[in-house]
Amino acid sequence: MKFKYLKNGKPHQGIESSFGAYRNLGYFSDNNGNVFCLDLSKMIPVWYFDNLDDSDASIVVDIENNKPFLFLGNEVDKQGSVGSSFFRKVDGLTGKEIWNIRRTCTGTNNGSLSNNGGILSTCLIGKKKAKDLVITVYSRVGNKLGGEIVAINKKTGAELYKIEMPYYSWSSPVDLYDEHGNMYFVLGDVSGLFSIYEGKTGKKIDSIQLEGAVESSPIAVDNKVIIGTRGGFIYCLTIN
Repeated sequence: MKFKYLKNGKPHQGIESSFGAYRNLGYFSDNNGNVFCLDLSKMIPVWYFDNLDDSDASIVVDIENNKPFLFLGNEVDKQGSVGSSFFRKVDGLTGKEIWNIRRTCTGTNNGSLSNNGGILSTCLIGKKKAKDLVITVYSRVGNKLGGEIVAINKKTGAELYKIEMPYYSWSSPVDLYDEHGNMYFVLGDVSGLFSIYEGKTGKKIDSIQLEGAVESSPIAVDNKVIIGTRGGFIYCLTIN
């Protein structure tokens, strides 16, 4: 079975993010901000949501009280050089928006060369002692090349803290936990700076300068973090 769609006024249907699913429901977004919920047993749409602009960040499905909620963000691409990037929580059964967090971001698109701002990375849902948190990353906030990490109470949508970054990041933050259930997360940026933060407070604990921009997302195994850079290197870092 397949699902083929056409939305008037939104012709950019390429999909560059990963698919999400809950039971028989599947979720995807595309390059024009179309977000569909499909009944996978019949491949027919259940609901539609307009996410404003290109949506390369993968949809994250979070289960609360046996009910699915989606976290998704858009970048600044089709809007032009300046636009709005929203991080949203959406009801996975109905498509109703629960809350959103907005930032003004910039992007450039010169034909085949583009450098978009907004949200391009997958968000981080906290666990254990940070189970009330969701963390997202905005790139090219305002008219600068900087970025911003924002921690949000996932139920209320209240901003808990923000971390301003001198350089933006398309990489996704990855979480680690100690034996007491405290969360830490790591994130690299396009300057090659790779940092570790406290999850509950946003305090930077340490950082290391790598060779080459960090655009991919790291993986964490026990206290080891592995990350590749555009400098042509793969690093294995130990977290003490």
